[in-house]
Amino acid sequence: MEIRNLGTLEEVRVRQIWPTEDQDFTPWLAKNLHALEPTLKFQLEFIRREDTSGPGRVDILAREVKSGRLVVIENQLEWSDNDHFARLMGYTASRGAGILVWITTGFYQWHQDILDWLNSAGVEVFGIKVSAYRIGGNYAPWFEKVVGPKDPGDDPASVPVRVPNIYGRFYRPLTERLRSAGLFAMGGRQSGWTGSYRRFRSGFEQIGVTYALGLDFDRKPCWAQLHIEGDYRQAIYDGLAAYREELEAEFGGSNLKWGSHESAREYWIWVETDGLAWEDEQNEPRLEEKRAWMFDNLVALRDAVQPRLSQVVEGLGLGIH
Repeated sequence: MEIRNLGTLEEVRVRQIWPTEDQDFTPWLAKNLHALEPTLKFQLEFIRREDTSGPGRVDILAREVKSGRLVVIENQLEWSDNDHFARLMGYTASRGAGILVWITTGFYQWHQDILDWLNSAGVEVFGIKVSAYRIGGNYAPWFEKVVGPKDPGDDPASVPVRVPNIYGRFYRPLTERLRSAGLFAMGGRQSGWTGSYRRFRSGFEQIGVTYALGLDFDRKPCWAQLHIEGDYRQAIYDGLAAYREELEAEFGGSNLKWGSHESAREYWIWVETDGLAWEDEQNEPRLEEKRAWMFDNLVALRDAVQPRLSQVVEGLGLGIH
């Protein structure tokens, strides 16, 4: 069969579809709650929009069909901020809601950490990122779960029991050494105790800039990087790229890699080396070899990047020092 007229999927700004949150996006979502269900993994029943049954004004009040629990949905067509988070908490407490849903165009790391902590404490909260795409003359939303409670559909058998212990055992001594070098680990899902990567503070994490380490016992590369996301990611990355030659020389050569996510949502400056295999998990000399590589390279990257990063951020006039 001949296939004709295949279009190209193109990401567009969310506000290109919904110019405003309160007059465009929220009314649309209230009528199309089913669009969230594949991401949340449960069915929603709409109750009301702009709910004023308690303090404030809830964007959307709904109910989980199966359990009957109230669901508070707070919408934000920009990156997460403290104001919307406070509203979400207040609305939930005043309505006695059992499920919280916060929809944004992106989540800063400290908000992810807070939502992760709430989930670990038994509060069921979802951080959902909304994106928009165009194919030809048609538009479509895409909802991605950034933070949420453990998916009841997850198959525990698909994750080796040894994973949490090996990553925790690997990272604990390394993060202590890095602390002594002035690199402080971040909490939440990025803790590294049960995951394969670990983030560290840059002093500018509030605008989406962090240092990070990654390790995978599947023969994939391990790496040390500067990770850039958020509203100012392009300006920060371009500003650092202007110092590329001297930054690489100070780092110690041209083995630094520069790149971005294909949709330019994230930018990275990183260095990598060979990874480990599962048979290395009890090989302490091999583990220590990787810890030493990660320590040396993350500290060297920080030392080369940080002065330029401070200059770039200061040049943006954000009032962050």
